[in-house]
Amino acid sequence: MHQDKGINEGSRNPWLSGNFAPVERELALTPCSYTGAIPDEFAGGEYIRNGGNPISNQDTSRDAHWFDRDGMLSGVLFRRLENSGNIQPEFTN
Repeated sequence: MHQDKGINEGSRNPWLSGNFAPVERELALTPCSYTGAIPDEFAGGEYIRNGGNPISNQDTSRDAHWFDRDGMLSGVLFRRLENSGNIQPEFTN
């Protein structure tokens, strides 16, 4: 039987560590590496992901959970490079 640890357990809680850990600062657009080809129709478009970010979960009287978070948008911009015409995906959190 799986039992979640409370927020006061710190990084041992699976919903407050690793890939689910709080993101506390916004990053600038960062070029991404990729394999394959990006369709021309993607140029100028964006992929937006709506997910959670537990930055203000300070209630130590209850367990933290992945669904119980503040919202955060992450995205990939598909920018056409002027010098080559290639499409460069760029990520931001």
